[in-house]
Amino acid sequence: MNKAKTPERESYPQLDPPVSDRALERALLGALLTHPASFANVEEYLDGSCFYDTDCQAVWSVLSDMHSKG
Repeated sequence: MNKAKTPERESYPQLDPPVSDRALERALLGALLTHPASFANVEEYLDGSCFYDTDCQAVWSVLSDMHSKG
């Protein structure tokens, strides 16, 4: 499910190179895997492009697909 970005997110400065923290990305995804009901709390703020790690992008995509299918 593709969600429109909120105006607040669009106003954030773009960093070059982007700031990334693989441990944080993996911790977030781990929390969502152990508490799937929490996905609804973050899906409006995040999308796959928020993840620097390509493995984390793939996991987010699967979680998003699963959540949209119920």
